[in-house]
Amino acid sequence: MNSALVNSVLYLTLFLVLWAPIPLGSNRDWSEAFLEMLVCLAVSLLLLGQYRRTLSLKPLDDSVRPLLWSGGFVLAWLLIQLLPLRGGLLPLGFYGALVESGLLPHDEKNFPISYSSAATRGELLLWISLLGAFYLTYVLSTIERYRPFLINAFILAGGGVSLFGLINFMSDGAWGYFRPATKDWGLGVTGTFVNKNHYAGFVIMLLPLAMVSFVSRLRRVRLERSSVLNDWRAMFFLTCGLLMAIGLFFSGSRGGLISLLVVMLVFLLFRKSKKAFWVASFAIPLFTVLAFFFLLPQLALFERFFFENTLTGRIDQWLETFPLIIDNWLFGVGAGAYVVVFPAYKSGALGILSYEYVHNDYLQWLAELGLGALAVFALLGVILKRSIRLMTRAPDRAGYANGLALGLFAFMLHGFLDFNFRIPANSHYFMMLAGMLFAADVRNRRSGSAYAT
Repeated sequence: MNSALVNSVLYLTLFLVLWAPIPLGSNRDWSEAFLEMLVCLAVSLLLLGQYRRTLSLKPLDDSVRPLLWSGGFVLAWLLIQLLPLRGGLLPLGFYGALVESGLLPHDEKNFPISYSSAATRGELLLWISLLGAFYLTYVLSTIERYRPFLINAFILAGGGVSLFGLINFMSDGAWGYFRPATKDWGLGVTGTFVNKNHYAGFVIMLLPLAMVSFVSRLRRVRLERSSVLNDWRAMFFLTCGLLMAIGLFFSGSRGGLISLLVVMLVFLLFRKSKKAFWVASFAIPLFTVLAFFFLLPQLALFERFFFENTLTGRIDQWLETFPLIIDNWLFGVGAGAYVVVFPAYKSGALGILSYEYVHNDYLQWLAELGLGALAVFALLGVILKRSIRLMTRAPDRAGYANGLALGLFAFMLHGFLDFNFRIPANSHYFMMLAGMLFAADVRNRRSGSAYAT
């Protein structure tokens, strides 16, 4: 194996892990393009090394192929959406109104299926990058000495973003990062993200990994009969985990907190000992009561938790999206084109919510991809199945993979209430953590762990 080449790929991967959340979670602009270029460069180096036989990497396990096949079908579907079939094989649809308004030329033969070919091309590049990110961390995680670097980088990113968010929050927004300085504490902790819910989606993927890694180190320290204070890795995991937990709480993101708590309870249910589940069942309500009194002095954040009603606006938008899905059930309106078409279906004011996104990732995929959304659901289903496999077979023996499974499960659950899959840093983190999860599962099965089939 060419160590210089694979080391370069590792350093490049560590850089993109640490850099991705900094510019607004890689906002849909230059930073998203830069993130995609970094991923494609790293994957190209790996493929080049294999092609020239300077790298000797393990072949992909058969369990990974369903995910890659699903991802390949998504790419093919996006290419189909760019074909000029509107006005020919397919009805002109919403294009008719655009043509009549003079916003589009009258050459109907050149109308693609997507109502925004530019947005769909952007989504195509994004999906290529996401699949590349999965392959990248999957391959690197199969190399034993590189795995700790990846785990530490992800946890450091979560702790660092949370630390910055907490400093900004406690200083009345005086450290305004990407938004004007404000004294409105009701904004909560947002880290380097614009929105508290996007920060919460970022954190719920990484917090379980930090805490499970801490517990694993704690067990090793006890076996060595040493002090946890003398183990820098244990203290690193604990510090970053606490920063993320506190940041998540003060973000005021109810969907993020609920998603993580539900997943933690599900995980505890699968443990052999039910004692932990019942302890948690009583601890969570007690924690809620204590939080009530703790939040009361911070009135704006308190009102955000208990009185701000955004669910009604979300439900209204979901209901108004269903006719759009029904009218475009076959091919969808085009990846990324929801914002172009939805105004034609929007019947009234949606309150404080933006209509650029459905605030439900799964409904947005149905609206934009039509039947092609089934490929996305299949891809997520493969990841969910692998996550549940790790949590149910032998949760105490799966090691850090438990943290990966919990974080991915919580992120998918949060997708029913928000659009974190539309935030490039979050979606790339999701696929990179999934790559590590699959590598861990393959390694455990090949080593004959108890939960292997």
